[in-house]
Amino acid sequence: MKLPRLVLFLATTLVFSSFGPPAKAEFSYIYPVSGCKTTFPWYHHDYPAADIKARLGCAFVAPTGGVVQDVSKKDRWSGKTNLGQDRGGLSVSIIGDDGVRYYGSHLSKVEVGIESGVRVETGQKLGEIGSVLGYVGAGGSMLAVPAFIYIFGLTPVAATTASLIVVFVGAASGALPKLRRNEILIKEALVIWAIGLTTNLTGAYFLPQIPEKVVLTGFALVLVTAGLSMLIPGPSQSTERKVSPIALIVISLVIGALTGLFGIGGGFLAIPILILFYNVAPARAAGTSLFIIMINTLTGFFAHFRHWDEVNWLIPSIIALIALIVSRYASHHSSRLSPVILKRSFAYFVFAIALFTLLETWVVT
Repeated sequence: MKLPRLVLFLATTLVFSSFGPPAKAEFSYIYPVSGCKTTFPWYHHDYPAADIKARLGCAFVAPTGGVVQDVSKKDRWSGKTNLGQDRGGLSVSIIGDDGVRYYGSHLSKVEVGIESGVRVETGQKLGEIGSVLGYVGAGGSMLAVPAFIYIFGLTPVAATTASLIVVFVGAASGALPKLRRNEILIKEALVIWAIGLTTNLTGAYFLPQIPEKVVLTGFALVLVTAGLSMLIPGPSQSTERKVSPIALIVISLVIGALTGLFGIGGGFLAIPILILFYNVAPARAAGTSLFIIMINTLTGFFAHFRHWDEVNWLIPSIIALIALIVSRYASHHSSRLSPVILKRSFAYFVFAIALFTLLETWVVT
């Protein structure tokens, strides 16, 4: 007879399977997520379980006393192998005193001292909940272009050139730590970058010849698309859904064009490609997307060399520094807010910027 299992997906995963006698009344138990509000449905695909959703950074605690069985402190999952033992990413499993195995996966952090064979007590912190959100890949740096145009008075061409540095700094600050943790797929990122290189360089070359109203209108439409992608549920890692090679080429070319023409990285397109075509785990997709944005914007920056003298580089340097500080602060305090609310709020803010851009372009001027 199948024994029940409880799965915390998107946040953490608990799987219960029998390793001994059934639980007795003298065993103490606690809810596996501490200090955070959670929700979960009463159903699950493929096997009896429930997906418990909680905020990024919430504490994953031992539901009962026991001994640590296995600990994984590195995300080794790959779509090429798709090994079952690698699917949990950062994870901890314990054998409870009741003889039941408790397994927590998709963590963002494993607590120091949690190793195989270590004794843990009920409620002891084992790690912090991770996130497979971030499918959108759209960051606040995409708002650098309208800021340069409407606040600092740059032309669209100069604003696009200046924005590339801001986006590069933001992407690099997020990508480099992930690179050290081996959370970036270099080969896949270089394939997407190489395909989009043609449109990246072409867009940068022809940008000065395109009417400003066309550039601004196109940028507003990109903002709308990015905002919609935040409101639409992201793709899930699956072996059944794949992007065709033709679609891969087309989307990669679009990503290159977005960088060359508008000075943004196109992460909201890169992440779905990685998940659906390469079957990359969402956590690695987010890191790989940052790397793609980083090398894309660096390439675009050098492709805009003709416009370097049109920019007072003190302004984008200060904005890049502020964006870096704010992103670091936000990454350490994001667990206080719901990721869903954050994404929705940012999407509506992006819509407002897009509407303002269109009004300034076609009505006010």
